[in-house]
Amino acid sequence: MVQRPPGRSRRARSSVSRVGVLTPLAQGDPEFHARDVAFQQGLEKLGWMIGRNVRIDYRRGINDVEKANVAIAELVAAAPDVILGSIGRVVATLQQATQTVPIVFTMIMKDRDKLEVREFL
Repeated sequence: MVQRPPGRSRRARSSVSRVGVLTPLAQGDPEFHARDVAFQQGLEKLGWMIGRNVRIDYRRGINDVEKANVAIAELVAAAPDVILGSIGRVVATLQQATQTVPIVFTMIMKDRDKLEVREFL
């Protein structure tokens, strides 16, 4: 279950939690579809229902640094409750962009030292 970090209050304007998703896969990609279905089914098993108590904001097709920087800025500005990333090479950029939004990754490169995130894992 996605929980807010200590000291972070629920939005007064909405009881819907928000998840930002950053992925290199395009919307029409069969792998994206399979992962998205599995993610939503996992959320539902935990009581999170899309449109009822959780909203997912996607940034898809993020496959270069420039697109990643724009997508990260957009996601952080939207103030999600958590950001889910599947692009290990943007970990440091996400960490620099926000100190308040929890960041969860599904894949990270094998050599974590090159990413300079060893201390955060």
